Amino acid sequence: MSAVPRSLADREMLSSHGLLPVYAAAAACALLAGMVSGTGRPGLIALFFAGIAALVLASSRKALLWAVVAGGIVVTGLTQLYLPEARIVKFVVPLISLLLLVYALMDMLAGRPDVLPKTMPGMVTWMLVFTGIAAVTTLVNWDPGVALLGFKGYFTLWTLVFALLLSRWRVADLDGLLKLMLGIALLQIPFVMHQYLVLVPLREGLGPGVIPVDILVGTFGGNALGGGANAVLALFSFVVFACLLGLWRHGAVSGVVAFSLGLPIIAPVFFNEAKIAVFYLPVVVLLVFWQDLALRPLRFLAVGGAAAILFGLLMTAMTVFHPGGNLRTWSDLINVTWEQQVADIEDLRGQHSELTRWTALTFWAQEHARAHPLHVAVGHGIGASRVAEEGEWSVTRTLAEERYHAGLRIGYTAISSILWDTGVLGLIAIVGGLISAWRTAGRLALEHAGVDPFHAGIFDGLKAGIAIVALSLAHKDFFVLHLPYQTLVLLMLGYLALAARRSAEGRS
Repeated sequence: MSAVPRSLADREMLSSHGLLPVYAAAAACALLAGMVSGTGRPGLIALFFAGIAALVLASSRKALLWAVVAGGIVVTGLTQLYLPEARIVKFVVPLISLLLLVYALMDMLAGRPDVLPKTMPGMVTWMLVFTGIAAVTTLVNWDPGVALLGFKGYFTLWTLVFALLLSRWRVADLDGLLKLMLGIALLQIPFVMHQYLVLVPLREGLGPGVIPVDILVGTFGGNALGGGANAVLALFSFVVFACLLGLWRHGAVSGVVAFSLGLPIIAPVFFNEAKIAVFYLPVVVLLVFWQDLALRPLRFLAVGGAAAILFGLLMTAMTVFHPGGNLRTWSDLINVTWEQQVADIEDLRGQHSELTRWTALTFWAQEHARAHPLHVAVGHGIGASRVAEEGEWSVTRTLAEERYHAGLRIGYTAISSILWDTGVLGLIAIVGGLISAWRTAGRLALEHAGVDPFHAGIFDGLKAGIAIVALSLAHKDFFVLHLPYQTLVLLMLGYLALAARRSAEGRS
């Protein structure tokens, strides 16, 4: 009988010995946490605890995916605006995305035959083509420092697409992700209210270069005393709004639900002066409901009438809240906006040194009319158009900083940045990828129509979402450097790539 207690005692001893590494690791983490906290540096403290959180999340693919989305769309922007000392946290999001990709690589090493897709989705093929062009232009225009800045801007989160494509996800995991996006959209409201009531009044009178309502950015980041990503908030709002409209059109949600959720989601764009929103609204409505023009004309007319009212309210809000305060009609708003964008380069230099969206393209064309064909084809090297942000580490000066003074902003939009960095071929690859994604979303919507209303509505919404992403390339340069924008766009591409893979394998 005495053998039993000894056996239990031995087991307890072995169990306690097995936990020794855990205790040692916990003690080491606690000691390191104390040392980091003692430095009094918010950025280092935030980075340390974010790294610990990433390791904890590493035990679950779903948790890692949610962390990438929430970290990229929520945490990064909030940190930039409210705790700029801790903006180094943005480097944790790509790390978590890389950990997510490790799961797919582990499946591959384990010999699972279903890891690699039988056919590569078109949008992913275009992404690989662009990566090849980026490599070529880096070799041709050899400058490691500039290339590091460029690759850090463009490719920080591209692993997300491949992590989605190469991992075997449950449908429930991705459906939960869609609900997370809806929750994030609603989360914008309290932050926009705080920014409108607190930050906007603080910015009034700071100077002609500071537009107070530009800080209505929700969780997408900005500088309390400078610019903000209000256009990214508008893009995100309309992507989610498009998916809601798609769900309603296919009968997955009622009109009451779509109306009660849709209005608060797009409400911020009526105040933050993101003029690009007046283009997003008609594009979203037309692309989601275009088939109803023949199938259900009365509903198309009703939706079109509601969209016209929203459009009128949006134009009125932008006229009333225009920073100059001297606009009386819609035509005044249109004329002022048009003159600001198409003014001649010489006229602009007489006022300020910054190019506009249109002159950024004409200036590139003028500079390359007699340039070496290689620079026209593959650009001046990835990162050539970049201007290092305040506090951003850079080992060398870029083309934009050396040949063209920084205030000129040759990379004002994503299109002009891509042209300077990777040339015409790089721009063709990016546009080709978006066209492929747009066509894929439309095909998937048709495949699921009448069979799976929920996913049919989501794909209809993503088709409209990809279209307004393409429009955004001509608006700002967020595609090449803004992590929250990149998180949204690459999540859309990865989701469509995975859906296309499943569709192809289901047909084979």
